[in-house]
Formats: sequence, C-alpha cells, structure tokens
Amino acid sequence: MAEGRTPCPVPRVLNECELPKVTHVDDWLDTPGNAKEHPAAHAFFEAFRRPAHVKLTMPYDGKLFCTWRGARYRVTGCSRMGDVWLHSKLDWNEDKDSPFYEHRVAVDECSEWGTDG
Repeated sequence: MAEGRTPCPVPRVLNECELPKVTHVDDWLDTPGNAKEHPAAHAFFEAFRRPAHVKLTMPYDGKLFCTWRGARYRVTGCSRMGDVWLHSKLDWNEDKDSPFYEHRVAVDECSEWGTDG
C-alpha cells in the first residue's frame, strides 16, 4: 500500500477512502503567483487545457521541461484528470515518437520548470 493511504474497506466506494491530496493542473493554473513564478509552465498548461476548437485556431508550439524525482523530463502534456505527462526523451517529437508519455504525475511533484532540457 502506498505511503499516506488508508486501505479502503469497500474498494468500489472511493469517497470513503482517504486519498492523498493532489493539486489538479487547473487549480495550479489558478493559483496566484504561478504565472509570474513559472511563466513557461503556466503558458504550456494554459494552452494545453484550452478547448479543442481554440487549440486548432491558436496552436502552441512551446516546449516545456521539468525535474521529477531528480531527473530532467520533457513535459508532453496534461490531462483533464489533472496530471502532467512526462517523457524521458528530451528531444521527444509528437509526430515521430511514441508513446506520448512515460509517466503521469501530479503537478506538485515537478519542479524547475523551464524551456530547456
């Protein structure tokens, strides 16, 4: 069992389980100071979370990198579930490389956001 979790007596009833608190990427975007302190990450996540029709008319081609568990990763996206997608291949290319991500992690687990790997 993962550290910080209480076993759930009824696995299908998640609201009765104690789960670790995790910041959703949308909440991270709304946190005062993040836009100023982490402008590259804020721009990337804001663009990635746009509605599909806006993404098509206003594409974003910026790259984002972060440190997770002591190693540098390429950020390849984020989901509506609130997690961040990471790939160890720093020169990852959306058109050529798969899978799209190797790790799905909480935004709070990442640090040292930047545009260079």
